[in-house]
Amino acid sequence: MTEASTLVYLARHGQTVLNESGVLRGLLDPPLDETGRRQAANLGAALGPRQPSLVAASPLRRARETAQPVADHAGLTVTVDDCLLDRDYGPWAGTPADAVIAQWGSVDAAPGVEQRSAIRSRAVPGLMALARRCPAASIVAV
Repeated sequence: MTEASTLVYLARHGQTVLNESGVLRGLLDPPLDETGRRQAANLGAALGPRQPSLVAASPLRRARETAQPVADHAGLTVTVDDCLLDRDYGPWAGTPADAVIAQWGSVDAAPGVEQRSAIRSRAVPGLMALARRCPAASIVAV
């Protein structure tokens, strides 16, 4: 007997004003800008008709706003899951990435930035749990 596979569409949130300005966003919670809303609508048009069984998003507004058009097209409600949270940049959130890199050599080296291993420890098991909820189906994770 073979285990049923789940297809996971992993999508990044649409553009925000902070993306355009090159600052580290992390847990800051800006809304999508006009371009981001268009990107979200395009994502909804592309993935909604594929009839995912689940649409999940980070609790951050930009992720939920990106996921909503997919859920609307598929007749679903967006499920919020902390496993999809962005990296926590700690005291550097809102700071230009270039400035952090100039001071510390990399964003990873800056004190107070969430380690990549912590992100993996949250995201990978979380995505696997989301996939297990919909065997032999597809899900969208933003």
